[in-house]
Amino acid sequence: MEAGRVAQRLRYPAAVRLRRKREYERVFREGVRVRDRWLKMVVAAREDPTLPSRLGTAVSRKVGHAVRRNRTRRRLREAFRLERPALPPGLDLVCIPLPETERAPWEALRESVRNLARLGAARLARRAARARAESGS
Repeated sequence: MEAGRVAQRLRYPAAVRLRRKREYERVFREGVRVRDRWLKMVVAAREDPTLPSRLGTAVSRKVGHAVRRNRTRRRLREAFRLERPALPPGLDLVCIPLPETERAPWEALRESVRNLARLGAARLARRAARARAESGS
């Protein structure tokens, strides 16, 4: 029974995916950009900060032909699915893999998703605090 609960918690339902063009556009317009060796990530706050974080991918042709792009996309989704319980809630994330991402070790990719999401959340919090301070003065 325990395995069933773990599998249920680690699912990748539609509620944790960015699906519409306007959702992607909002993230690119309002989000902060962070990067590391393997990924670029754009992180934006959701309207309701208690909702689960969502993932979208934007894989360029620079990553390779369709098979490589799709494999990279699948690896990113799986890394997000497994790291989702450790990620802060209320974020919309768009992962933009770099050409080297395909060669990234699995653990490095998971760590990258986790660390970039946290870094993006921290930058969003600083931006919000700065905006509150400016509007209060």
